[in-house]
Amino acid sequence: YLSNMMETKGIKHLVDAATSFIKSDGSLELKCAGAFINDTCAKDNLKTYLSDKWCDDISYVGTVTGQEKLELLKWANILIIPSFYPTEAFPLCILEGMAAGCYVVVTDHNILSKVVDGDFGSIIKKQSTESIVKEFNYLNKNLERVETISKHNFAKTRKFYTVSTHVNKLEKIFKS
Repeated sequence: YLSNMMETKGIKHLVDAATSFIKSDGSLELKCAGAFINDTCAKDNLKTYLSDKWCDDISYVGTVTGQEKLELLKWANILIIPSFYPTEAFPLCILEGMAAGCYVVVTDHNILSKVVDGDFGSIIKKQSTESIVKEFNYLNKNLERVETISKHNFAKTRKFYTVSTHVNKLEKIFKS
């Protein structure tokens, strides 16, 4: 998880799902990265809620940038963004995760499901702990699919999301 630590980014649902999955003999290690933002009361309530959930398999690594973010994404094989943030669009972390070779899981919210279709990962129901647990079970049983899509994401970002590709597209726009 790489996003702001806000309830509407789905962090509570994700941590609850990871806890449930682990308790049902599932194996995963979840690392959550991002800054706690929002008004003080909401931020404090979320920090308190999550602090009771952190354990060996579910951890908060703080805000990560630069090389530290890159290392975290390289470590991960799945990036999950279970957001239902009202104005969520195309978070940069999705592209960063794909570039690092992560399988990406997002919610069916706003345009997230159009950015990450079946070619790049999975789409889950928003605000649904059960949907996340179901996805953990599916991915755990389909590791070949995870690996295939991870490689696809890595290759696709190298081809379509480079600086030179972006500059070429802008040049075409300006010339027309």
